[in-house]
Formats: sequence, structure tokens, C-alpha cells
Amino acid sequence: MDRLLFPANRPSLDVLDPGLVRDLAAGDTIPDGPPGTAWFVVEEAGPPGTLVLHSTTHVPPSWRRRLGAAVDWTWSFHLSGLAGGRTRLQVRMRGRATPWWLAAAYMATIVPADYIMATGMLRGLKLRAEGEHTGP
Repeated sequence: MDRLLFPANRPSLDVLDPGLVRDLAAGDTIPDGPPGTAWFVVEEAGPPGTLVLHSTTHVPPSWRRRLGAAVDWTWSFHLSGLAGGRTRLQVRMRGRATPWWLAAAYMATIVPADYIMATGMLRGLKLRAEGEHTGP
């Protein structure tokens, strides 16, 4: 689904690339697509396991100018320890879109697509964490 909706995005890595590792802090930006198209701002990055991202850039600039369209959303990730040395990852997404027609389209298309993409992301994370990932 991700490749269908966002063909410019690269596939996920099988292993952590040390060149991509950095200390994230509130105010940092993380690109989400080709340069200048969309990005997240780090709202919170609390070691060892909290990351909250915020974006208002996931609407084409021309839609913002001509139609007053806007999407404001957050994506949060939180790791918590469980008994037996296991870890739980909680992922939450909250969004709001305007005007009404964009909110309706968002609910009808992006929410189901995001569910499919998030499920794939979580499955990939699980496989990587358990050392079972074999390729893209």
C-alpha cells in the first residue's frame, strides 16, 4: 500500500544503518518523502522509549493556498517493558483535516490505507526485533 500511494519512498532497511542514527530532540525535523514535500517535527523524544512526531505538511502547498486545506496530525511511539524481558510498542495516530470535504476524504481513504501501512510497519518491526527479517 505504501509503495502504491507513495512510490518515491524507499523500502525499509533490514538492519539499522549507523549513518541514520542520531540523537533526536524536540524541534528536529524528519523528512517523509522527497525533499521539501512533507516532514515531521519531533515534539518529544524521551529515552529510552518515547517519540512523538507532529506534521502539518502532509497536504500539497497548492491545496493549502487555493483551497484552505490542512491536515494536522501526530504520531506517537512508546516502548514499555513487560515481564520476561519483553517489550511492548504502542503506536498512536491522531489527525484532523479541514475543510469538511478533505476530512471526509481523509476518513474514507487515508485512515484505511494508514491502517494497512501501520500493520505492515509493525509486522516488519516485530520480524526485525525477533531477528526473522529476510528481505524487503
